[in-house]
This record gives sequence, C-alpha cells and structure tokens, in this order.
Amino acid sequence: MNHKYRLIATGVLFVFITTALMAQESFTLRSVMSSPFPSDLIVSPRGDKIGWVFNAEGERNIWVAEAPDFKGRQLTRYKEDDGQEITDLAFSPDGALIAYVRGGPKNGSGDYPNPTSDPEGARQEVWIASVSDGNTRKLAEGTSPLFSPSGEIVIFSREDHFWSLPVTGGTEHELFEIRGRVSSPSWSPDGSQLAFVSTREDHSFIGVYEPHTDQLRFIEPSTDRDIEPRWSPDGRRIAFIRLFNVRDTYSSDHERVTPWSIRVVELQTGQEKEIWRSDTTEMESFSRQLVGESILQWASGDRLVFGSERSGWAHLYSIPANGGKLTELTPGD
Repeated sequence: MNHKYRLIATGVLFVFITTALMAQESFTLRSVMSSPFPSDLIVSPRGDKIGWVFNAEGERNIWVAEAPDFKGRQLTRYKEDDGQEITDLAFSPDGALIAYVRGGPKNGSGDYPNPTSDPEGARQEVWIASVSDGNTRKLAEGTSPLFSPSGEIVIFSREDHFWSLPVTGGTEHELFEIRGRVSSPSWSPDGSQLAFVSTREDHSFIGVYEPHTDQLRFIEPSTDRDIEPRWSPDGRRIAFIRLFNVRDTYSSDHERVTPWSIRVVELQTGQEKEIWRSDTTEMESFSRQLVGESILQWASGDRLVFGSERSGWAHLYSIPANGGKLTELTPGD
C-alpha cells in the first residue's frame, strides 16, 4: 500500500472511530474523569473495621465497613469538589474514632492548595470522625495523626515537630524540642515510649522519647540514615532500617540504589545487631520502596517480615529477629 492510500485508510479509520465514540453517549470525558476511586485503606486494631477514602466526582469522603458483613457506608459528608485531599487515616485503639488530615501540603511558595479560591483560605488540618454517627470535629492544624495506645491522646506533626492534644479537646502542646525534622512516630505497646525518626539533612537517627520522665535518647546514632522504627510485640526491642551514606557504589542512581541493612536493638542493654544486609547488586540495594508500613514488620515466631527486590521482583521475605536464613514468602515472577 503506497503512502497516498495509507493516508486515506488512516483518515477513514479516524472518522469511523470518532463516529463510534460520539454514538456512545455514555463514553464522555466527564464519565471518565468522574470515575470513583478508593485509596488509603486502613484496618482497626481489633480487625473488625476497615476504613478508606473514596473520591467520587471530586468529592472526597471517608467510608467504613464493619464486621461481620463489612458492608460499606459513607462516614463523612463533604459535598463539594473543592480539591481538599483526605489522607493519613488512623483508627483509635477501640475503633470508635478515625483521625485524618484534610487539606494538601504547602507548595514551593509556602501556600496551601486552594483551587476554588475560597476567601477563607485553606489549611492542612487534623480532624476526628466518629465511626458510629459520622460526626466530625477539627483538632488542630497539622498532619500524621496517631492515637496513643490508651486512645486518650492524639499526637500529630506540625512545622517539623510533634504536638499532642487530648481527644476530647483542650490545649495542644509540643512534645519536645529537637533539631531537624521528626517523622514516623510509633508508640511502644504499653504506651510509655515513642519511637521516631530525627532527620538532620544528610543523615537521620532513631529516637525514643519517654513522656512520663521527659527523657530523650537516640538508638545507635551514626552518620547514616536510620528509618522506619518498629517495636517488638513485647516492647523490649526496636527493629529499623539503616541506609548507608556511601557514594562509591556500583550505581550512579544514589537516590534509589543504596546499600541498606536491618538492625535490631535491645533497649535495656543497648545491644544492637545487624540481622541482614543487602549485597552489591543493584536490585538488592534498590531502596526506593523502603517506606511505609509494609516494608518492615514484626511477625509471629519472633521473626521480621520485609520487602526487597533482590530477585528482580518486589517480594516479601522473613528472617529470625536474631538473624539467620531468609525465607521468601512470595516467590515467582
């Protein structure tokens, strides 16, 4: 087929497809862009409730489903496509409340997203919703809410520091003053200590704060980047990931390919042990996925479960908490 006839055939095909699409009135830009989308799935500590964010035609709301039938129902009642995100969902220990953040982060100019040009402006705020009746109330400006194990306190982040506020309302106060940025808060099982990450430019520490004694300490600080602290079920140990600050690696992609290890610290004695370290292959040291709850968790039998792309695919592995042989949990391509 010469060039002329190819052009004619292409034109005929274009007219045919355009006509067919116009005939299907249900296939419109509005129908595509308004397709509902769920995200931010969470599970209550008791496992009897799930919650998630549902975006339907730009209206973002929280939905929940409860045992035994797990039938979904809308919890919050935001009725406008105002561009305000809902993120950072967290159940209270008894599952009666959900804390969440409404509003997006500041842009490079320091402004909050306000696509509707609301004269009152926009903020990034922590809210609480009652699972039973959907009543909502604002707690404070901030992000990353986390209930204390007792359920009486909510801690949150604002301006790179941790703040706390009673669930029933009251006066907020800063937990402690520290250099750098704090993130990844995690309560010990008994609620007496708070583990977190303290980031200092090109390195970071795992810190532990004791509210009752107002004491702060760091776990095996180094010049590397320590992230993702995880309490053992008995509260005696902390597992975490160490990203090594090296520049003479086998890859120029230092942002995503970084040698890393899993370490476990006995808090009472301060004894630390490296139980696993990535090797000198790019796939095993691919560290872009080393964020979030799923990258490292304690499991039964005193084992740790972690994610790695050491095989060329993202898989889960388990390893004894004191080190030993890896077990691949999700084999295959």
